[in-house]
Amino acid sequence: MTISVLIFDKKNNLFGSAGFTHWPALGAINSFIESGSGLVVTQANLNYAYGRNGLKAMKTLSPESAYRKISNGDEKKESRQVALINSKGEKFSFTGSECMNFASHLIGEDYIIQGNILSNEDVLKAADEAIKIGNSIEERMMNALKNALKAGGEVRGIQSAYIKINKINTEEDPYKELYLDLRVDESKEPLVELQRIIDIQVIYKKFEKASDLFEEGQVAKSLMVFNEVLSSDFCTDEIRFWYGIMFSDTKEETMFDPKELLKKLLKEKSWKELYSRMGLK
Repeated sequence: MTISVLIFDKKNNLFGSAGFTHWPALGAINSFIESGSGLVVTQANLNYAYGRNGLKAMKTLSPESAYRKISNGDEKKESRQVALINSKGEKFSFTGSECMNFASHLIGEDYIIQGNILSNEDVLKAADEAIKIGNSIEERMMNALKNALKAGGEVRGIQSAYIKINKINTEEDPYKELYLDLRVDESKEPLVELQRIIDIQVIYKKFEKASDLFEEGQVAKSLMVFNEVLSSDFCTDEIRFWYGIMFSDTKEETMFDPKELLKKLLKEKSWKELYSRMGLK
């Protein structure tokens, strides 16, 4: 009842999955990811235990061996579909003989595509063509899903969609391992809404980068990133407010006047109240 894509982006130290289905809240139950371990996506007659057990097993086993271990004794494994990628980029996918047609999977150089109850055989082929196109892991994933839907998608249509991306390996704070974790749990057009949320989240990632540069004293570099953020259609008043706070006293030349942006926002009750609570006048 699902199509999902998994990508291992070694160059950018990122891996993750994305998918859609005709069932609410897909991303809450089918995708499992852990830096330093791997990525598991379970679907069709999904088995939630495959996720956590698969991640644990891949700390010492290859994806195929991990699958053999977690599926051992599972009487319903032929009704399941599962894909695994470990932190080395090794891949494995299984489509049970009892999965409802059309059901199959493809394994590419750095990705896996799997689907079941698909409209036709061309859906996976369409996703395979599009997953190779894009400048980022999230763009490649969304291109694949959009093309799969265009080719017919799932027989019943779609109701929810998700994207989840982590760093492959990191010694940082676990919170910083998570690059994207976004879901549209119920919608008539979940891919459209998911794309909108991704675009906003990517802008906030750049905002965080600009803020970090500012805190490090790299003001000129911070302004360069802020210029890109503030030029975006997905920039928000939240970002404009903090930009105004940070750069209101700057002597650097700015593309966007921080004082004017702040002055405009402070005409609104909510931003004026926040400004006051910060002890500013």
